[in-house]
Amino acid sequence: MMILSNIPMSFKLKIAIGVVFIQIVTTVAALYVSVGFLKTYGVKEITVRAETAVTLLGSSAQEAILVNDFALLDSLTKSLAAHDDITYARVKNEIGSTVAQNGKSEYAHSVFESDSDVRSVADGSYDTYEDLYNGDYYIGRVEVGVATAAYTSFIRNTLKEMFILAAIQIFTTLIFSYILAHILTMQVYKIADASARITAGELGVTVAVEGSDELSKVADAFNTMSLTVRDSHAEQEKLLHDFSEAKMLAEEETAKIRVILETVVDAIVIIKQDGSITVFNNAAEKMFGYTEEELLGKSVNILMPYDAAVNHQKRLDEFDFSKRSPVIGIIRDIEGVHSNGSVFPIEMAVSASMLNGEVFFTGVIRDVTERKKNEQELIKAKQTAEEASRAKTAFMAVMSHEIRTPMNVVIGLVDVLKTDETDKSRLSKLNSIAGAAESLMGILNDLLDLSKLDTGKMELENAGFNLHEVFNITADFFSYAASEKGLNLYMFMDENVPQSVKGDKHRLRQILSNLIGNAVKFTHTGSITVKADAHRDETGWKLYVEVSDTGIGISSENIGKIFEEFTQADQSMSRKYGGSGLGLAICRKLVTMMGGEIYAKSTPGKGSSFLFSVKFEEAEEEIKKTPKPIETSLDKPSVLIAEDSEDNRNLIKLYAKSIPVRITFAEDGQEALNKYKNNTYHLVLMDRRMPVMSGDEAAEEIRLIQKETGEKTPLFSFSANRPDETDFPKDLYDGHFSKPFKKKDLEEFFMNIFSGTISSESGEDLRISIDPDLADLVPAYIERKAEEIIEMRRAAEIMDFEKTEAIAHTIKGTGASYGFIIITETAKAIEDAAKKKDKDAVMQNIRSLEDYTQKVRKILI
Repeated sequence: MMILSNIPMSFKLKIAIGVVFIQIVTTVAALYVSVGFLKTYGVKEITVRAETAVTLLGSSAQEAILVNDFALLDSLTKSLAAHDDITYARVKNEIGSTVAQNGKSEYAHSVFESDSDVRSVADGSYDTYEDLYNGDYYIGRVEVGVATAAYTSFIRNTLKEMFILAAIQIFTTLIFSYILAHILTMQVYKIADASARITAGELGVTVAVEGSDELSKVADAFNTMSLTVRDSHAEQEKLLHDFSEAKMLAEEETAKIRVILETVVDAIVIIKQDGSITVFNNAAEKMFGYTEEELLGKSVNILMPYDAAVNHQKRLDEFDFSKRSPVIGIIRDIEGVHSNGSVFPIEMAVSASMLNGEVFFTGVIRDVTERKKNEQELIKAKQTAEEASRAKTAFMAVMSHEIRTPMNVVIGLVDVLKTDETDKSRLSKLNSIAGAAESLMGILNDLLDLSKLDTGKMELENAGFNLHEVFNITADFFSYAASEKGLNLYMFMDENVPQSVKGDKHRLRQILSNLIGNAVKFTHTGSITVKADAHRDETGWKLYVEVSDTGIGISSENIGKIFEEFTQADQSMSRKYGGSGLGLAICRKLVTMMGGEIYAKSTPGKGSSFLFSVKFEEAEEEIKKTPKPIETSLDKPSVLIAEDSEDNRNLIKLYAKSIPVRITFAEDGQEALNKYKNNTYHLVLMDRRMPVMSGDEAAEEIRLIQKETGEKTPLFSFSANRPDETDFPKDLYDGHFSKPFKKKDLEEFFMNIFSGTISSESGEDLRISIDPDLADLVPAYIERKAEEIIEMRRAAEIMDFEKTEAIAHTIKGTGASYGFIIITETAKAIEDAAKKKDKDAVMQNIRSLEDYTQKVRKILI
């Protein structure tokens, strides 16, 4: 078949010849097998015939030989030789003499030679014999010849007929195979014709698919291929068109990029990973003093100092595009080298890109020589400003201390004089002096706060506190001032507002006090409303507060200025309403520090709303009540007070006459340390600014002594700072007592330090436990409660139980917060009795509450 494939003839002829060749091979094989079978069959037939003839003759001739009946023997041989296929028949006696013989003349007298195989017979007669025995005695033998001519003729005729049949079969096969090949190759010719048409450019040509045989599958595959080629060609044409357009666009973009490179003010240098420069724009030429032609193909290291170049080359060699590099995509300040050898500061950002499997680095470079010079000047200016700020802060701290010390004496002595004064005119003047002093102290506090906020010295406390309590106390504090002006003060807290949070409660109260105080100040009729809401996220709580009023309002042109320092909405307001214009500026800075924002909206003549938000952390545990004061069972605790101001010492002596404590004074830190070493005290108050040894130094020594002895005497700072200051050294001091102070401040301070309960003169337990942070608010609170109790009595007397219940509910809500548990318990009893309309129980509890508040007033006020 391989030979046919190389012969130049048609495919269908090759198929026909191949089929005929196969037919010939199979026919020859069949003839060969058939001839072999015929030969074997003929040999067997002749051999059987010869054996049968010789056996028949032997058995018939045996008796005749014994009796020498030669006539019978002749008859037997003649009868056998009469058959056409017997060439001769012969009988011999025991000595080998022929006694009877008949047959064809050419074989009758021939010399007998036994044949072993018919196929080896050469004379046309297959000769065989059989020896005859009478018992063991040999008596002779018979010989017979069987003709092989018939066998040979049969084989020859049969082969002739078979060859004729084979020839006819082969010829017939050739004709039909050619016809079949023609039918089969018609589909192939169609495919070939379609292929030629496709080659000529006629894309998409298909052939008819007939049947479901292999050629049909080939035709179907051809059709699929033809359509695929057509589609592929169309896609290639589209791609070629798109490529041409893309190439044109790329050329345009390249031109644009080149224009950008040549016109951009920053130097742009593009290098390969081996460091060789491929792009060096005009700005780079001006910056480094080289032309692009000079540097193309050269190492970029020529533009760097030696050490930087070594490190840069190392980074290039180790760069892996698949990994993040610490220098890619960031702006770095490094140094460049000019062609004249000078080194100058540059700012560079590097990006990496892959193009055709090769890494390129693009550096955008800017000469920052002028900027660095300006930065140095700014640093010097900043240092100068910081030194000035530090000097201002130090001056403010010193002035605070120096102003507060005499102011403490003024306020204290006025307070003493007011206690003993009965003349209304002089008492009015003393009240004016006290009011002016306290106003001055408020302005001073605002200035100090603003100074600390501006210099970043203010630190926020981060402690757990009761958020509801701060709102209740602040609102309650202003409720008296609001009621004095005939205003209603409302407070609404959403259920989302948590009970406890972690943060700076003092600064929150300061913001609330500023906003509510302003609302009270600028509102003449109507109401003030405080609303609070809160939302929780993954970082903690965000508190949203709105303080709105129905006051005079703020014009649109002024509302943007109210949060500026020393600014009020209208300058005439400072004359009419007073104030320094610092409150809202401080609020804005505090709110910002606390992670929130503040803004205002207002309508002149209708009122204003101030909205702010602050952030608090989640409280570790719920704060349900104010901290317990330090407890002691001593009747007269011993107190060491270190104070260098004689005026303050005298004032404390004057105040302490009615306070059950033993006070020892020290005029400087060294004296205080010596007295502490040699005596036992239950409290130490340490002025932080003193001669010889400062209060902080003395406190450090005292803490070392306590560490060695295990003694735990409370140590409080005693300086001219605000009561809510939190920047005292907390590792040295347990707390802070502020100057200036009044008699009631000192009394409340000692009361809360030395006892969880206060005993009246009769020894009655009044169950008072005041948070030192609220000490300033307690007297005003007691005065307000006394007025509310009077109003509640009037309502109860006319059996207005609804009003009685409402007032009792209000009193109940704040009593415990301020440290007066009995007020809360008694108010609750009144509220319950009012609900039942039990007048006797209501009046009895009101009388108890009146007695209690009178006793507290005598102690605290």
